Order: sequence, then C-alpha cells, then structure tokens
Amino acid sequence: MNGKRVKEINKKALELSLEWLKSMLPDSEAAKATLKDVPLTTPVVLKAVGSYDDDEDAPKLVAYNMAYSYKGLKSIIKDILKKDSSNKRSVKDIVKADIENYLDNVNTARR
Repeated sequence: MNGKRVKEINKKALELSLEWLKSMLPDSEAAKATLKDVPLTTPVVLKAVGSYDDDEDAPKLVAYNMAYSYKGLKSIIKDILKKDSSNKRSVKDIVKADIENYLDNVNTARR
C-alpha cells in the first residue's frame, strides 16, 4: 500500500469517527464537534474475565478495541479494501453502512 492510499484511509477513518462521535452526542454538542475532537489514541473497553470467587485476588481484565475508534476504523477500511475482489473500490466510496455490514459479518462468523 502506497503513501497516497494510506493518507486516503486515514482521512476516511477520521471522517467516519467524527460521524460516529456526532451520533453519540446531543444535537447541540454534535454541531460543535470537529475533526480535532476525535481521539486519535485507541479507546478500549475493559471486560472482567473470571470472578472474585476464584483463588486469585481479582478478576483479570481484557482490553478490547472499539470498532468505531480511529484506529479500529483504519483496520476495518483496510480489510474492506483487501476483500474487494474487483479492486475497483475507492476509499471515498466506503460509507458507514459498509462498516456496519463488515461488523455484522465478522460477528456472525464468530458465533
């Protein structure tokens, strides 16, 4: 993948992250949101594995990346482009619905 393609992917990931962020905010706050408000570091979700009933002192925590984070979207966009067999798909053509379809397919494959 060349540098031009990586820049397009990064830009698209930022746009989709902003769209996702705005969908989570109230309308008054969403109007104020800009690309600078998108966190570039990876937000994670912590999930406890085990319980306090075990012999250990505390349950173990496992960190999961959020799919709509900047970093998560970059990897999803790359996967979508890799799986496109015709190689005619542009980064600009990817929309939120494509991301949701990708996540639905991944989730059904894991079940």
